[in-house]
Amino acid sequence: MIISKVYIKNFRSINEVKLELSNYSVIFGKNNEGKSNIMRAIYRGWTLLEDFSNHNHNAVRLRHNKNGFKIRTRGNLISNTSKEVEDDITKDSDDKNNLIQIGYYFDLSDEEYIEINKSMNSKTKITKKIYVEIQYDDSLFYKCRVKLNSNGNFLSSPKNILASIIFIQKKFDIDYIPSIRTEETATEIVQNAVKERLKDLTLRDEYNEAINLINQLQDQELKKIASQIEPDLKRYLKNIKSVEVVSLRSDRPLIRYGYSNDIDININDGRLTSIKNKGDGIKSLIALSILQTSESNNRLLMIDEPESHLHSGAIRELKSKIMSDTLNHQTLICSHHQIFVDRNTIKNNKLLNGGKINEKIDIRKIRQELGVSLGENLLSAEIVLLVEGETDKSIIEMYIKNKRTDLQNLLEEGIFIIDSVRGVSKIDQKISVYESGLCNVVALLDNDEAVKSNKTKINLDKSNYFLVPTFNKNESEIEDIFEKDFIFKVVDEQFGLNNSYDKKRMGKKKFTNGLKAILHNKGKIFEKEEEEQFKWRVISRLKEEENLPINPIYNEFLESVCDRISALYFKK
Repeated sequence: MIISKVYIKNFRSINEVKLELSNYSVIFGKNNEGKSNIMRAIYRGWTLLEDFSNHNHNAVRLRHNKNGFKIRTRGNLISNTSKEVEDDITKDSDDKNNLIQIGYYFDLSDEEYIEINKSMNSKTKITKKIYVEIQYDDSLFYKCRVKLNSNGNFLSSPKNILASIIFIQKKFDIDYIPSIRTEETATEIVQNAVKERLKDLTLRDEYNEAINLINQLQDQELKKIASQIEPDLKRYLKNIKSVEVVSLRSDRPLIRYGYSNDIDININDGRLTSIKNKGDGIKSLIALSILQTSESNNRLLMIDEPESHLHSGAIRELKSKIMSDTLNHQTLICSHHQIFVDRNTIKNNKLLNGGKINEKIDIRKIRQELGVSLGENLLSAEIVLLVEGETDKSIIEMYIKNKRTDLQNLLEEGIFIIDSVRGVSKIDQKISVYESGLCNVVALLDNDEAVKSNKTKINLDKSNYFLVPTFNKNESEIEDIFEKDFIFKVVDEQFGLNNSYDKKRMGKKKFTNGLKAILHNKGKIFEKEEEEQFKWRVISRLKEEENLPINPIYNEFLESVCDRISALYFKK
């Protein structure tokens, strides 16, 4: 089950919004546009559905045709912050009824469709698309409405409405991490995140069979949570040595959901310290890590400004973790930070402006909204291929011109550019610059010690990161892709030699190291200056060739690089 769309009307600053959701969706907008209110609305409606599902059939039957159920405005039922629900009411709404409406469009799996058909007693045709809506007014009475066919009519039977919502609540969940602002809310978010995970214990048979096992099972689960979140936190914060999640009242066997109300998290970063004494950034990361390790796949995780209180390195690590977790659940983010832009699927990015969602956008509009400034020659750039040197750049440009007209057109339009990093040690800096400019970055690098060294940090997804194949050599570089006859003809010309190729001295070395050994044996100098001169002569001779003299064993490699670039643009 997934949420494909949400509908919000008259909630705080939101007049009316219909938001399409995928596995990864992100809302951008200036301050005070209402990004956070969209998340608050989604979560508010969900907590009211949860409250509704806890009522019995008779209560629902009695209240269905009356005002509805009264909203309790304080406590954890409605919000983590005990915020008054009166703030949800739009005072100057043009809608005379002034009803707040929060709706959810659910897409069911085949198994869920079969299950709900068996459990419902309704003449309405049930489909795989269900719509559930919460309405409440300024008197703080709420009602729930359900369509078993999102294009059909609302159910009239209180029994079927209750059964539908109970079914949805069992099959799906929504978690919300607001933008943390105060000590109280920061700690409470972490506490609630742990408790949300511990609810899963009540579904286990052994837990229900023997109440005396509760403390033991709880301790096991807390240790499991600690072991799951510790690797993440060590990635974000390098000085963390260990993490433990502990119950402060393990002598109480059963409280509310079957777990202790008092949970603490201790972090060892040189000194064992309670999370209560840590900063908001660490609390936010811990809460997010706990919620991300939930074993429930049918869920929406909402994160408001995940970049708050984090340094740039941690933000990048966090983005990587969030994206990997979208394989397991849906994620909705509100942010000001360009790193969270989905450059692969532009439609996953939403711009909120004037209380309306603008989904028909391109990379320029996103850059404008986020205030991203690029040079004039990069305004249209969406994809950047990074190579090590200027001659590498020329080689790839010639290959694309000869072999890939699809990419050549993108180069001419400025949508795709090739840039050299001028030394692999500078590549991470280049990646950061282009990613901050909302460009997709692909790298084609030599397969040598300089790249493999631990000193070189390359923050790229593996699918965007290519090394020249070695083909049984110890190392390789871009010059290795050429036919032996062609490149050693250029060697002979450059250094005044004849038949300079020496298979034994080349051995398993990359081209320039092998060439250095050959030239050394012939009394020729091959330092940095001579190497640069030779590489540019290779480029000059390539331009004279009718067909690029590339060794056929490298064709598949070069095509895979080009195919990846093409996919980033044409399949977005």
